[in-house]
Amino acid sequence: MYFNVMAQLQWSGDIQCSVTVDGETKTGHASGDYNICNAQLSAGLFGGWEG
Repeated sequence: MYFNVMAQLQWSGDIQCSVTVDGETKTGHASGDYNICNAQLSAGLFGGWEG
């Protein structure tokens, strides 16, 4: 399984994004013109979540 969130700034600014699955959270941050905030979690080979 794979969970991803992505957000792109249209002009300048500052944004934070996060994805949470089963209590595990991965965060991302972007600032400036047209930059992209990305956070993702994927299922680990032996269980759990990896960012």
